[in-house]
Amino acid sequence: MAVVGALLWTAAILAVQSPQPSPSNQAPLTPAALIVGRVVDASSGRPVAGAIVSLNGGVGLTPATAADPRNLGNTRARAMTNASGQFVFRRLLEGRFVLTATKPGYAEGAYGRRKPGGSQGSLVLALGERAGDVVIPMWRNGSITGSVVDEAGEPLMGVQVRVFSRRYVAGRPRLTQGPTVQTDDRGVYRVASLVPGEYLVGFVAREISLPIEIAEMSRAPMNTSDPKIRALALERSSLGGMVGYPGMPGVVAVGGVVRAIEQNVPVPPSADGAAMFIYPTQFYPGVPSVARAAVVTLASGQERENVDFALRPVRASRVSGVLVGADGPVPNTALRLVSASDDFQSDLEASVTMTGASGEFTLVGVPAGQYTLKVLRVPRPAPPGAAQTTQVQVGSTMTISTSGSPSAGPPPIPDDSTMYAEVPIAVADRDVTDVIVPLGPFNPSWSGLIAATRVA
Repeated sequence: MAVVGALLWTAAILAVQSPQPSPSNQAPLTPAALIVGRVVDASSGRPVAGAIVSLNGGVGLTPATAADPRNLGNTRARAMTNASGQFVFRRLLEGRFVLTATKPGYAEGAYGRRKPGGSQGSLVLALGERAGDVVIPMWRNGSITGSVVDEAGEPLMGVQVRVFSRRYVAGRPRLTQGPTVQTDDRGVYRVASLVPGEYLVGFVAREISLPIEIAEMSRAPMNTSDPKIRALALERSSLGGMVGYPGMPGVVAVGGVVRAIEQNVPVPPSADGAAMFIYPTQFYPGVPSVARAAVVTLASGQERENVDFALRPVRASRVSGVLVGADGPVPNTALRLVSASDDFQSDLEASVTMTGASGEFTLVGVPAGQYTLKVLRVPRPAPPGAAQTTQVQVGSTMTISTSGSPSAGPPPIPDDSTMYAEVPIAVADRDVTDVIVPLGPFNPSWSGLIAATRVA
């Protein structure tokens, strides 16, 4: 009896899994299209074994095949290349297919791709068509390594080194932020898994400061249900990093502002107690701006060594003034001082801060150079409902989380205009004071505003 039951159960499964006959007025589809290909190293042409090839298709099917109930739309499959780098996909319906290949140590390859990260092509197959010798090139990842020392030749530990990819957008060079690594106890860094291409490598100094009255607000939880407090908190968070209140580790008072000393930013000793010294931004091979930096070109699988940095302290100045709008001083607004000595549209920030209650601001740690002071104030919608803020402090790190009412609807769209300012600033070896920054409505064709400045 048990044997009979088992046979009936097996027969039922086979009946479900067996293909159903097609209606008499519909010709059966024969999924007989075939793709045979190989994955090769783009530089040497050698086969790449153990690569995972992914196939995605079904785009561009004819109306007849798209309407067929047995066609599930997109076809997705994967295959692994053998020792000769070969792969095969069988029993495919017609359509447009894209093929990509991945393997640790390589940048993603794709059919039709001619350079790392370039555009990929597609393969169009008719029903029953076979495509042979489909080649997918892959490029090995490269690496950049070097060391960072101070003015005495001593290794600097825990220093951040940044890698920027150089690309062209609309015919103009642009830097794209890439990996960031830290030096070890020998002052050595290594950036691995880099796609072949052109890179700039640098140590980027970025000062963060806040007016003391804004920094003091972090001593107690903020009531972010108040629209003004919420806008201030969002503006403050837009600066990045974390500036605590005076007395916290890593917080130093400088005049009427507090300066954040991050753990991974080296601070040179000051020869003069009244002056501030910093290690300024430096790009390989020891130049202050991206305009003069050397391009580190990585070929497939190449390891570039000895991309070294020797940091030397320089005297830093302060830039102070007031931000004014149509109705007077503009408080609680972020300002960014970016380098103006490059053609890469990198917008590397040298110093950032916020205005105080009277619209006053002070940017600290600014080495000599040409800069652009930028302000972009976007209207922020009011919170949809009551919000709760939680602050947790561990050592010198403070985490702020905000939660609102889950049943509240979306916030209303603000009626205010986006405000903007862009002012050129030249810094020599002295503080720049009394900078008047006029804030006006944003205009994409606006070339910028000129401010009156006075050197102290």
